[in-house]
Amino acid sequence: MVVLTQAEARIEELLRSAYPGVTVQRRRRYLSGDYEWSVAQCLLAGGPAGTPESVVLKWLRDDPNWGRADPRQMLNERAALEFLQGIGLPIAPRFLFSDANTTILVMEDLQPRRPLYDLLDGPVSGEAALGLTAFARALGRLGAETAGREEAHLKLRAALGPPEDLSAFRTDRIARVWLESRAAAESVEVEVAPAAEAEMSGVLDILAAPGPFRAFSNGDAGENNFLWDGSDGRIIDFEFAGFQHALLDGACLQVVHSRWISFPDPLVSGLEATYRSALAEGISEAADDRTWNRAMGGAVMARSLASLGRRIVKVGARPLGDPSRPQLISIFEFAARAVRQHGVLPALAGLCDELAETLRRRWPDAREILEGLHGREDEWVRR
Repeated sequence: MVVLTQAEARIEELLRSAYPGVTVQRRRRYLSGDYEWSVAQCLLAGGPAGTPESVVLKWLRDDPNWGRADPRQMLNERAALEFLQGIGLPIAPRFLFSDANTTILVMEDLQPRRPLYDLLDGPVSGEAALGLTAFARALGRLGAETAGREEAHLKLRAALGPPEDLSAFRTDRIARVWLESRAAAESVEVEVAPAAEAEMSGVLDILAAPGPFRAFSNGDAGENNFLWDGSDGRIIDFEFAGFQHALLDGACLQVVHSRWISFPDPLVSGLEATYRSALAEGISEAADDRTWNRAMGGAVMARSLASLGRRIVKVGARPLGDPSRPQLISIFEFAARAVRQHGVLPALAGLCDELAETLRRRWPDAREILEGLHGREDEWVRR
């Protein structure tokens, strides 16, 4: 006899309620390394006409220590998918239905698409290049087609419960992270000059008042949240979705990611041009160079800082050879390169350079790893 977990039993009950007579032939949980997500593909058999062959389910966790235990995350995802369906933008999985309290979401199965991350985890390939271009275009299109439509999204979200911005890129949160990063810099004897403080104040002003650049985001733009099949792509994971400065999504093309994927230089490869062109179709200000460079530089710096906080101290305490050490150095170096290419924020670029050089000296194990990668800058590798 197969014994179902509490979550599995609730899922089967929900599917049978929606599709009378259906049988769940197989459930496949999605894994990331040793981490098992509360997301599963279910193969279905029987049921009334129109029953799909498979669906993807996402559910609220029972264990608060494993993330996605906040009910608002599921409400955000449902409202986001309904919003995108409502404006006719096929850029995400279709929402099918949920349980009464929206603790289980049933969505379109996007197979055979697979995460762009999988294509980038290895040597350069034509398929990876196509996937990257599609990813950049999808991010731009999402911003272009949702700008000015915030009221429609808020109406859907409010119908599910009081909305709240859970994004990592809220201006108030970035301001707090900046204070943490400044303290961490001082802990390794790197002084934050008044010019850098002034530039960061300007960055916060840009993000707080995005003007025409205010657009919808899944709140976690990245290669792991873009599914691609060689011809069509979809953005997934809208738990932290909401309206924010559009270029916070575009900045993900510029900086090292949490999985330490290095994209080709977006200005040289044309990725930034692809993203910018798609965004400009709905936000004409994206075509203005001065406006673009200022906004993109600020978004890059904010996105970089959002992943740092107190990590200098935390990562420094880890054992020799820990990959998070060279990764942190790379984040500073990529951020400095990006803002210089856009001709903005020289003081913050200098601060990032100084931090990177200081940490290279303090962490010789990280320096050795980075030097071993010298000459491979044009490759897209999982370092």
